[in-house]
Amino acid sequence: MQTSMTLPEPITFEAAIELTQEWLDRWATGSWTTTEFATAAAQLVANVAGARGFFVVYLTDERSIVDPAPEALVVTLAQSPDQVLELLVKNLAMAAAMVVIHERAGDGAMADQSRRTSRRSGNLLQQLDQYFAAHPILLAKAASPSITELLHQLRTAATEQTGPFADFLERWGYDDLQRRAIVRAIEHVGMQPGR
Repeated sequence: MQTSMTLPEPITFEAAIELTQEWLDRWATGSWTTTEFATAAAQLVANVAGARGFFVVYLTDERSIVDPAPEALVVTLAQSPDQVLELLVKNLAMAAAMVVIHERAGDGAMADQSRRTSRRSGNLLQQLDQYFAAHPILLAKAASPSITELLHQLRTAATEQTGPFADFLERWGYDDLQRRAIVRAIEHVGMQPGR
């Protein structure tokens, strides 16, 4: 199957969602190999709108094929750290906070979906951190801080309401319980600043 295709320029968030769903379907049904899926995904995650659309679908997909993320996809995501890392950290936070909202509403199914999204975000962050440890030049060339630094910044925003993620958490209106859930999600990822 040919995975090199012309994407609309610029790729929109909505188009990225549609393409990711189509590509996940191809991969899940065996029409595409893991490598073909990862190669196609590389085209989306090269810009922020594409990466956002990709993660909306990938992190929430109900199929087990995405657990854990295959190495080919981790390698693909590692090629675009400036687009990928902050989005994954934000997805970790948003999904953890949504668990609280769904539990308050008594919606266990939605709470479970948000837990899965948070877990997948954390797992991808761990996999990427391991990949960058083995290939430090990729992150050294990026403008993005390291994963551990991004998680530290998110934790500081959640606990002290300061730092680069403070406005993000404030904009979403996360309360104390949601912020504690975000801190627990960060702790679950298990990365400590300074590593």
